[in-house]
Amino acid sequence: MKGATMGGGVVPGPSEGSDGRGAAPEEGPAETTGVSLQDRRLRDVGSSQGAMRVTARVLTAERREIARKDGVGKLAVLSGLLSDGTATMRFSWWDPPSVDLERGSVLRVTNPQVRTWRDRPELSFGWKTQVEFASELELPRLEDSELLERHLSELRPGEEGFRVLAKVLLSESRTLTVGERKRVIRSGLLGDSSGRMAFTAWVDLDLPVDSVVEIFGASARPFQGELQVVMDERSRVERRPEVELLSMGGLATERPVEIGWLEERPEGPGRRAIEGVVVELRSPSGLIHRCPHCSRSLVKGFCREHGPSRGEPDLRARLVLDDGTGSVTAQLSRECVENLLGLDLPKAIELARERLDPTAVQELLSERVLTHRLRLLGRAVPGLWGLTFFVDRVLPLTPEATVVEEANRLLRTPDASLREGP
Repeated sequence: MKGATMGGGVVPGPSEGSDGRGAAPEEGPAETTGVSLQDRRLRDVGSSQGAMRVTARVLTAERREIARKDGVGKLAVLSGLLSDGTATMRFSWWDPPSVDLERGSVLRVTNPQVRTWRDRPELSFGWKTQVEFASELELPRLEDSELLERHLSELRPGEEGFRVLAKVLLSESRTLTVGERKRVIRSGLLGDSSGRMAFTAWVDLDLPVDSVVEIFGASARPFQGELQVVMDERSRVERRPEVELLSMGGLATERPVEIGWLEERPEGPGRRAIEGVVVELRSPSGLIHRCPHCSRSLVKGFCREHGPSRGEPDLRARLVLDDGTGSVTAQLSRECVENLLGLDLPKAIELARERLDPTAVQELLSERVLTHRLRLLGRAVPGLWGLTFFVDRVLPLTPEATVVEEANRLLRTPDASLREGP
């Protein structure tokens, strides 16, 4: 199919019952003879362009039918997303051929029309447009100098074709089965002088913890309300010395925000730090067992979704942190709990067996954290039962601090006289 031409035909515009993206290209002769075609990158495509040619990869494609404007019959349209590494753009192909477009196919599109939908340009393929399959080698290669240099806080949803210099604060990999093929996915947390942001790499890139890396050709995508740096086969990662990050302003300090403030603005971007006193350790914490099918924690060997199960051992903590302005339930994963306990999972299992008590790990954890101050880095998620703080990293602070000492600190604040009796 490489090089096959799939030009469109004459099509009327969609009816008012369609998706509302305006009329299809108007009829008329395809007058491109003698006109100079310009190869364009998607990020350079504006709402008003002359004759041009774009080469891009198909990310999604969906075929559907809509009612014709005159009410006679239906009109086929193929719509989806194209990307060339500089931007992702929606396309609509009116009255397309029956050839299916697979994800990953590369298209060379000559003389598309550019329309605007909700202030964003889109490509429209009509009978004037020539669409051909192209090879991977024809995709425009992005030189490093063409990639826009960005700080994490400057990224916006949908942005592509940038490079960012950051430190890897957290990094973990997992294996997913997609069809019959297994893929290694890496996720974690990046930091620079402007802040922190989660990342997901759909290929196994070199992203070890504490390394300083420069990431080329990534994109910014929202996931569960949070913006992330996303890397795929088009992305590249190179190690950099720590001094380069310092020359860019170093790493942003983890200044904690007040929990009361966070309760009013839980939907803000990126990770935040909070600090306070642990006033409660909720059960089940410490050593737990998870359902091997859905990873939910078991209650007396029972999963509410899959029924009785032997379960797989894990560590977690559910604690309540209070800073005087508000309180929040914090969820700590295995790695965070291991750091607080000073024990890894196998040693925690051994401790429970030695004491013949499955709650022994929770009791030890309670001794280590209850009434102590902690600083937590993570993200806040609002729910039916209030705010939950999912912790990426935990830093114990002043382990000798107790609730009494915290109360004395509060009594020393300027408005202490208002709380004193006559």
